[in-house]
Amino acid sequence: MRSNLGPLRDRGRPIPRETWDRQYREGTWGNLGSIHQLAHYMVIVGYVHHLFESPKILDVGCGQGRLAELLAPSSFKSYLGIDFSAQAIRQARLRAETHMRFRVADLNEWNPPGQVSVIIFCESLNYAIHPVSTLLRYARALEKTGAIIVSLYRHRNHRRIWKNAERYFQIAASTTIINHKGETWDVRVLRHPQTRTG
Repeated sequence: MRSNLGPLRDRGRPIPRETWDRQYREGTWGNLGSIHQLAHYMVIVGYVHHLFESPKILDVGCGQGRLAELLAPSSFKSYLGIDFSAQAIRQARLRAETHMRFRVADLNEWNPPGQVSVIIFCESLNYAIHPVSTLLRYARALEKTGAIIVSLYRHRNHRRIWKNAERYFQIAASTTIINHKGETWDVRVLRHPQTRTG
């Protein structure tokens, strides 16, 4: 789609596994459970509820399972969360419901084992080596009516990621969240041109 726009400058800012493990062990990401972070998570939950009745969910970069915790009361066919950090996955498994699975995996190398309804990148896409190339690779695992939901905090390379994503995906919905601290997130529902909405 619209590939005549020139070369894709597609670089993220990956962080070593050891750094992630140390940060989760030390509680650096404990603030993700605070009220200040809640709104962008709930927009994702709302989009999932609105778009799908009983989805198969893939949460890429699930961390210690905060989004899974908020999705838990809803009905879904399956949930799989992956994260680069073994420490994060250990924490996620402690709060997991019986119908949830978590596994350690590198989003840059791992491929979904089957078709899913929705793929969520909640504050993880910017850590991919090639963010939009990663989106395109994961999009191959979407069901025909599937969607990708991406949440990005406005920091460093977010503008370039969105600009590049728009070259290959249709934006079906978009919400901007600003908390009282002035922290800003953009949450967007992306549809790949090859998917159909019925």
